[in-house]
Amino acid sequence: MSRLWPDELGVYLAAHRLCLVRAKRGLKAAVVARHERAVEAADPGAWTSALSVLDSVLSQSGWRGARVHMVFADQWARYAVIPWAQALTSRAERLELARQSLATIYGDVVSDWEVLLSDAAPPASCVACAAPAQLLAAVRATCARHTVKLASLQPQLIAAYDSWRHRLPNSNAWFVTLEQGTWRRSALRSTVGTVSIPCASIRIGRGS
Repeated sequence: MSRLWPDELGVYLAAHRLCLVRAKRGLKAAVVARHERAVEAADPGAWTSALSVLDSVLSQSGWRGARVHMVFADQWARYAVIPWAQALTSRAERLELARQSLATIYGDVVSDWEVLLSDAAPPASCVACAAPAQLLAAVRATCARHTVKLASLQPQLIAAYDSWRHRLPNSNAWFVTLEQGTWRRSALRSTVGTVSIPCASIRIGRGS
C-alpha cells in the first residue's frame, strides 16, 4: 500500500451479511481482496451482530490501513424530502425542519437518531436522512479502533442513487433498491431542474 495512494476499502453492512472489497489505487488500480460473510442475527432488524462481524474482520491484517467507504442497509435509514423554505436562513434551521418532518412521518422512533441533509442549491428541495445515532457512533468507533480512516458513510439508497443517477431519467420513474427482507423505492420527479426522492420502505415476505 502506498502512502500517497492509500488503498480503498468498500464495506456493505446489513443485518444478514457483510461484504468487503479492497482496491489498490494508483497507476495500476486493481481489486486485491474480496470477502463476504453471512451474519447470524437473532433480531433481523438489529445492527449489533453485523458490526461485531465487521470488528472481527477488521482485526485481520489484510484489511488495515485503508480508507473506508461504508454503505449500510436501508432498513436502518428513514428519509423525507424537505421543500425549500426561503424563511430559513441557516443550515441549522433547515436541519431542525428536517427533524420535525421526520418525526411527523415516523414518530418517536427517530427522536434520538442522527439527521443529515443532502446538498441542494436553492430553491430545490433536499433529502433528509435519519439513522440510529448509536449505529453511526459504533461504526466510527470500530474504524478508529482498527486505525482505518472512515472516508464516507452512506445509506444504501443514497449510495446506489449516486452511482446510477447519470443513467436515470429526470422524471416519471421509480428507483428501487433491494435487500434481504425489504425493498426501498423512490419516485423520481422533476423539480426546478433537479430530482426529488420521496421514499418508502416495504418489507418482503410474511405480512407484506
